[in-house]
Amino acid sequence: MDDPPNQPRVADSMFVRSVLNQIGVQIQNLNVGPDESRVKELVADTIVEQLKRAFSDPGLAEQLGTIVNRKLDERFIGMRGIPGAGGSMASRLWRQTESEVASTLQAAVAAFQYTVSLQGPSGAVSFPLDGRLEIGRDASAEIVVRCGDVIKKTGILDQNVSRSHLLVYQDGGKVMVQDAGSTNGTFLDRKCLPGWRKRRPSDPVCVDCGCSIAIGATTLRILAREIATR
Repeated sequence: MDDPPNQPRVADSMFVRSVLNQIGVQIQNLNVGPDESRVKELVADTIVEQLKRAFSDPGLAEQLGTIVNRKLDERFIGMRGIPGAGGSMASRLWRQTESEVASTLQAAVAAFQYTVSLQGPSGAVSFPLDGRLEIGRDASAEIVVRCGDVIKKTGILDQNVSRSHLLVYQDGGKVMVQDAGSTNGTFLDRKCLPGWRKRRPSDPVCVDCGCSIAIGATTLRILAREIATR
């Protein structure tokens, strides 16, 4: 995961740059004070927090955080004792580590094999299948994607989607979908998922890339990603 892919996708590069920019802004705003002993810890905590916001799977964010923390340790050892306030040291530490963090994130994003695409009445969104995803809606009827304790908003409004509607996950390299016990059901190529009854889960079903999965008035598709050559 430490090595960057040789041919990053444009969308991947934009995603990584967005995450790096958010980290940079947060580090600039750190209130470190003159105590340099807390600099590395605060920078590491800031980076991990932004990774958790960026990736659906909290386990993946923690894994990336461990790699980043090791890189920060290596850089911080050489910076100890250099005159300067803690805040400016935090910025220097980030500048010296940013390119390595970018390589780590780029490699992680390129490793995802599938993308989930949602097309709804009020918009469209795509995101990597980077964990066990639960798709449903919140109180305002906006579709949200949950993975563990992480919740991502999609901007798509669909009142026909249940609060917990569909599970999407990988099992042995295959993509599986399962209705989570929705009110209106889930339809694979216009056929209701087998075993579903109103408010009762369906059987898990293996799906092919490109097939049409309907929840409410929203269409979901699983797309195979191009895997960059490392």
